[in-house]
Amino acid sequence: MSARLRVLFVCGRARSRSFTAARIFARDPRMQVRAVGVHASAARVVSASDIACASAICVMERSQQRALEGRFRDELRGKRVHVLEIADDYAPMEPELVELLRESVPPLLGLA
Repeated sequence: MSARLRVLFVCGRARSRSFTAARIFARDPRMQVRAVGVHASAARVVSASDIACASAICVMERSQQRALEGRFRDELRGKRVHVLEIADDYAPMEPELVELLRESVPPLLGLA
């Protein structure tokens, strides 16, 4: 069996979108997941060690990709950041958000 993919889900405050992504993929045996945010008010603020440990990084919006690139240029070298294009329009675990994540994340990570 191959090693689990270490997936870092990133949004603004790690309270809705990345929280939901981590929650729904937590039991997927192919993934080890963590939810972080780019804002100082995030439930868990992204750190250099989060980036370093991740084998896959999924951000919800391009602005989060730019924030990561601005703060963690060296740590991101050689890593791909996947942009999911999911706006901050959802509550945690909202069914439409869950469906969007379930449909988009596995194929993006080569797990479909």
